[in-house]
Amino acid sequence: MIFAQVSTGLSEVRFPLRGPAYDHCGNRPAGARRDGGAGMSGYEIVAEQLAVHGRQLADLSTRVQGAVDAARTVSMPTDAYGILCQPFRMMLDPVESLGLTALGGAVDALDASGTEIEGAVRQYREMEDGVAQTFRDINGAG
Repeated sequence: MIFAQVSTGLSEVRFPLRGPAYDHCGNRPAGARRDGGAGMSGYEIVAEQLAVHGRQLADLSTRVQGAVDAARTVSMPTDAYGILCQPFRMMLDPVESLGLTALGGAVDALDASGTEIEGAVRQYREMEDGVAQTFRDINGAG
């Protein structure tokens, strides 16, 4: 079985892709054409596993948002390095700000990815339902 691997950097999910074009070693099955011919067509994505991944991203987004909230409430005091070295502490303010911005961007990216995955799952399911209905209509008419 071939897998599509999706990594967010913090979590990794593998989705089974069912299809005849290649086996798990990357070899084409006997009699299969390069274009997937000989009665073979494309791949199948398991929508339920994709939906699980979307929920994992939503959970991860919530946890990262918690880290952002905690980072905003905690900051090093200006006299952390003593009175004489206060300028060194102030030089860290831009780095701290950039870190908060990066964490906020991670939350936004996780939310956007989760939303896109939910939309993709919805489209996969609608398409499957439409095709299934077409076959039911054909069976009923025949």
